[in-house]
Amino acid sequence: MGKRALSAATARPGDHPVRHGLAGCESNARFSHGFAQASDVERRAIFDSIAFRAKVQPGYERPAFFFARLRGLVLGGFYSLPRA
Repeated sequence: MGKRALSAATARPGDHPVRHGLAGCESNARFSHGFAQASDVERRAIFDSIAFRAKVQPGYERPAFFFARLRGLVLGGFYSLPRA
């Protein structure tokens, strides 16, 4: 089974919400290429647009919501790991 490229075009209605959020990051219209090909400066520009609730730029409300949700899931998973 081959890997399916993650993009807004390949996201399906039944897909997990995280998949849709990642597809949105990949299809960011600000640059002429995907997130994986973005420079550090471009990635920081995207991050700065969505990472902090008080600084969310107009038009980035949905990506900001996704980022907050993903951050919560990651932190919840990290802090729920049993200590060895």
